[in-house]
Amino acid sequence: MAASGAVAVALIVAATIAGVNSAAADDADEISGTMSVPASLDGEWHLEAWLGEEVVADLPFGTVTLGDMPYTLTGLEPGQSYELRFVSESTFASGWVASATEDVALVESREHAALIPAGSIDVDFRIEFSISTSGELKWMPPDAPPQVGVKYGVHGLMWESNIVPDSQWYRRAGAGVRAIDGETAATLKPTAGLAGAQLRYCATGRMESHQPRTVCTEYSDPVEKGVLQNRSPLSTVGTPKVGEELRVKGGVWVPSAALRSYAWYVGSKRVGLGTAYTLKPADVGRPVWVLEIVRLAGYEQAEARTAGVKVAKGDLVPKVPAVAGWPRLGATLTARPGVWGVKTGDIAFTYRWARNGRAVPGAKGATYRITKADLGAKITVTVRGVAAGYGTAPAEKSKPVTVPR
Repeated sequence: MAASGAVAVALIVAATIAGVNSAAADDADEISGTMSVPASLDGEWHLEAWLGEEVVADLPFGTVTLGDMPYTLTGLEPGQSYELRFVSESTFASGWVASATEDVALVESREHAALIPAGSIDVDFRIEFSISTSGELKWMPPDAPPQVGVKYGVHGLMWESNIVPDSQWYRRAGAGVRAIDGETAATLKPTAGLAGAQLRYCATGRMESHQPRTVCTEYSDPVEKGVLQNRSPLSTVGTPKVGEELRVKGGVWVPSAALRSYAWYVGSKRVGLGTAYTLKPADVGRPVWVLEIVRLAGYEQAEARTAGVKVAKGDLVPKVPAVAGWPRLGATLTARPGVWGVKTGDIAFTYRWARNGRAVPGAKGATYRITKADLGAKITVTVRGVAAGYGTAPAEKSKPVTVPR
């Protein structure tokens, strides 16, 4: 390929010295070898020998062609050692030979250049191009630290020739740095295990005849704990009356794996745990509400609460009492009041027995003994129930029981 455009933005960064013949004569005034070029390079290219701050030998190549190109730098002073630099006047691509004895890199800085003695032969090296990029890797979002459960990524870096780089995310916690398994995209959603760690993103571009180029971000701020998101307000269902059951409704959170617990309060006192609570007589007139606590590893604990609802008295559901027993002289009749719908607490009953519709003096118990005055009469019992925390209910009268003569 003609590489004038690519070279203009890519430093030549690597070369290999294939061999250096140290047995050259001490009076030799040249350095020679072969330069391997992977692509034609437009421009005015030179191979220079430097002694201190002076260029003492300059071998112009002009346009460099693909393949192996022999070179000889002459006019050198025997016994001296020189720095070699491959450079173009028309571009800023250049590099210094960094070693004379082993595989080397053409480096940008002279401080890493090697000294090669005059008389060296077979100083063979291969030119490789670096991959160029434009722009800069930046965190996205730019001004926010990474957070568990929130997508975090990079942008802003462009690679030449539509290179698709290999990417990898890393984590640093304490003194340890390691790759995050499976995270090779440009975005990452930190998991709970990354809370407190710092993140780094690296991308490596590769191209034939080019040295791989790796670009990395700085380490991020430590990953913060995530924030649990409430998607459905918490409420209660049920009738706020004594004896009724209230249940939790709603409270949908993201992530859905969050663990939820509930505490029931009447006023400021906790009265129960779980998803349901049955209202008691002591709750009358006071607000009942639920506190929801949500927990998930890697996330800040979250809470939600319902508005308080005032507890009303329960409803008594009176039943028509029954009279049990054999209606005959001397026998005992028993009032059976039935179930009046009291779901919690105790209920107290009062009784009033009547003969032919008129109250029998003193007959106010749950039982009644038949006397001679009852023969041929119809006996009934009226029952009234009273329970703490419940409203009043009308008295109920039994069906009459006829006592034979």
